[in-house]
Amino acid sequence: MKPVVLVVDDDTAICALLQDVLSEHVFTVSVSHTGQEAISRIEGEPDIALVVLDMMLPDTNGLRVLQQIQKLRPALPVVMLTGMGSESDVVVGLEMGADDYICKPFTPRVVVARLKACCDGLARWRLMRRKTPGCHSMAGISIPFAANCIVRYNNMSS
Repeated sequence: MKPVVLVVDDDTAICALLQDVLSEHVFTVSVSHTGQEAISRIEGEPDIALVVLDMMLPDTNGLRVLQQIQKLRPALPVVMLTGMGSESDVVVGLEMGADDYICKPFTPRVVVARLKACCDGLARWRLMRRKTPGCHSMAGISIPFAANCIVRYNNMSS
């Protein structure tokens, strides 16, 4: 089954482009044009595996949506895809919990590669959690005792 990506952007042309490009690869794409619609979908559709989120939405700021997603589904990866590309914008987005930050304009191949990498990282994390029953987790840090290492994943807690 293909991972479901929720694209949250009010720009219909960007949504159509991402839907076409991501559907050609390994993703099923769902689209929301407002922050509230996205939150409702995330609450009601547990099969959403990844969110691509614009910063400037008609009803709210993307960072507020990011915070709500973190409360609802802390392990759900969120990739910001936005025209706000200053260094401080990128740093704030990542510090607020985004798993990646892509600035517009973008190339479709780069977006696909980065989303695949994000999904691969999540799959590795889930596999590690399944294989290491002797694991202590706290504040987004997992200590798998058998692996003799400490692993920290953004937005992913046990």
